[in-house]
Amino acid sequence: MKTCKTRTFLRLVAVLAVAVTGGKLARAQNCNVEWTGNADDGQWSTAGNWSTHRVPGPTSDVCILTANGTS
Repeated sequence: MKTCKTRTFLRLVAVLAVAVTGGKLARAQNCNVEWTGNADDGQWSTAGNWSTHRVPGPTSDVCILTANGTS
């Protein structure tokens, strides 16, 4: 009986982990502002470093690509 409950618990944890991870990945792909670094000063507060040429606000969905092109 205890083994059955443990298996059920582990399956539930696995499903929740996939659901949480999938939600974060989907959210990361829906950004409306990307860091470009085009101003070459590395400052978050420089508008020219962002794809919209405006510093993102508190409601902006921002993506920062890694060296291999993923966010």
